[in-house]
Amino acid sequence: MSNIQFKERSVEELALFIKNKTDEKQSLYCMLLGAGASKSSGIRTGQDLVEYWREIFYKKITHKEKTQDISIQEKKELLSKEFGWYKPDNEYSSFFGKIYDLPNQRRNFIELEVNGKEPSIGYHYLNKLAIDNYIETFFTTNFDDLLEQAFIDANRRPIVCPHDSSVKILV
Repeated sequence: MSNIQFKERSVEELALFIKNKTDEKQSLYCMLLGAGASKSSGIRTGQDLVEYWREIFYKKITHKEKTQDISIQEKKELLSKEFGWYKPDNEYSSFFGKIYDLPNQRRNFIELEVNGKEPSIGYHYLNKLAIDNYIETFFTTNFDDLLEQAFIDANRRPIVCPHDSSVKILV
């Protein structure tokens, strides 16, 4: 495990490393984006949604409006006792499946969540990295298409693999 500490890099070191690539025509880098990338565009993260949903179901059980004095662990324990469908180790799936049990409900929820949102400046920086051949492939767990929107005016588009795609071979 001690070797791992030598592989840690600061943002500045990583920027220098990427900038000093040896082949100007081909990128050797890919990037994985998570929910935090879209937060600045106004899209709630999975954790934001879990906290919101947890409060709704906790209030349903306790009929209390003020819940700040109760720890998250206590809320999880109460929800586990009360609801058989609730899994404290997989809250997002538990709540999402319970609230939106039909595929079209889930689709509608996601569409409403991302509707009218625009890519934040961070997405435009990613676009610049792709145009300059620093990063060619982006993998994302996000259910929005803000990454694709940021590349809409680019002459050269990177490969974007969203959370629901099934990528076998990247050419």
